[in-house]
Amino acid sequence: MQILNEIRFNDNRILLKDYLVRSPILPKVSSELDRDVVVQGDCIIEGAVYARNLEVQQGSLRIKGSVFTQLELHVNADASGTAVFEKAVGSASSVVSLGQGFRPYFLADISAKQVKLCNAYVAANIFADEIVLENCVVIGGVFATRTLELSDCVVGTFNSPVVRSAKSVYLLLPSAFSVEKMSYLPGTEVYSLTLADLGALMRGAEEAENSGKIRLNIEQDEVKTVLSADGIQQILRTYSVVGKVLATGLIDYDRLQNQFLIACASMGNQLLRTYDLGVDRAGVPVELTPQRIAEFFFAVLRGKIEVGSLSGEFDLASIVNGLTPTPVVQTPPSAAAEETKPAAPAVRESAAAEVVEGLEPAPDLTTDTPQEARKDLQAPIVPKSEVVFPEENHEVTHPEEQQTLNDEQMAAPNSASVAQQQSQEASVNLPIGTCPHCGSDVELDCAFCDSCGKPIHWPAS
Repeated sequence: MQILNEIRFNDNRILLKDYLVRSPILPKVSSELDRDVVVQGDCIIEGAVYARNLEVQQGSLRIKGSVFTQLELHVNADASGTAVFEKAVGSASSVVSLGQGFRPYFLADISAKQVKLCNAYVAANIFADEIVLENCVVIGGVFATRTLELSDCVVGTFNSPVVRSAKSVYLLLPSAFSVEKMSYLPGTEVYSLTLADLGALMRGAEEAENSGKIRLNIEQDEVKTVLSADGIQQILRTYSVVGKVLATGLIDYDRLQNQFLIACASMGNQLLRTYDLGVDRAGVPVELTPQRIAEFFFAVLRGKIEVGSLSGEFDLASIVNGLTPTPVVQTPPSAAAEETKPAAPAVRESAAAEVVEGLEPAPDLTTDTPQEARKDLQAPIVPKSEVVFPEENHEVTHPEEQQTLNDEQMAAPNSASVAQQQSQEASVNLPIGTCPHCGSDVELDCAFCDSCGKPIHWPAS
């Protein structure tokens, strides 16, 4: 390889083949703005390049400085080999590389009016009016101001007014955007690699549990948003799997090493050292070089490396149950009330009857007493007799008469206030005593205090 410390142009066209150019190719006078540069193979240019047209006929080519063309950066369709552009590439018109056997590596941003790439690796972003990508890997975003066409591509994300897709499209980020509804050919599949274990796949190890690619349904996973500013409204459509990525709370996202891999890939030659993801199955360190990262994503794109599928569907109730303690099964209040209602009058009536006969009251069966003990303690109900209290000239209402009175009150077409007044008058006729425990007023036929709930032993009459 011949070393050129300085390039001198005899005309407006220079041919480079088997050269190491140490100086930049930049115009010094206005007449040098219209010169073309043609690379015929095996060239390294250490400085920046400015040309009206930069044509690459064959590889390999490495340009360590920035590249700008006034008209076009063009790679011939029959070219073979590789080309590495370590810094930003710009063009006032177009950047075109459609060779199937040629692999260009763009380690920084691409900016032009029109970008058409095939079999290319871009470690940063693409900015253009019209973008056409086929069988490409873009670690950053693809941003078009007019139209965007994707076919068999891996991109970080995209944003364009009009998006057309075909075959398979993989997203490294959860969301992508467009203004018009994204159009696609039948059989097109869009996946998100946000939860895929890229680090393990690159090392050749087994994927982590609950990791994999998530399929994006173009029809169902579309969210329409209206943006307004300064009186101007614009509709933005978002194609996102953010709702499904909520399942990331169930896995350790840091173990996937996705962010570390993408960050090293996007930094390109700006890193001062080469990092690695660890060792593979053979014990060899997996270095994160642009060529190795590109081969990994192209292998995923072509199906040589299979990424497990993750539905992204989850049950919110199961997540809540997993984060909260197991609830204690309790009897509903209505059911508990129905179970205790029939037993309470029997206990109260039997206790009242035993008090009248001079017997000791039966124990309270409503407490937490074992069933065997309840059977032993339960006493037969003593038949009721006429109750005579010390006070004279007081009418005593038996429970049967009280039940009949309640039925008549419920059947009568009186208002609630009248029924309440009658019940109050009926309760006034009953003898009133004082609870020896809390001092509350208690009817003399009650075996338990309504306030404190303690048993009351009335003196036998």
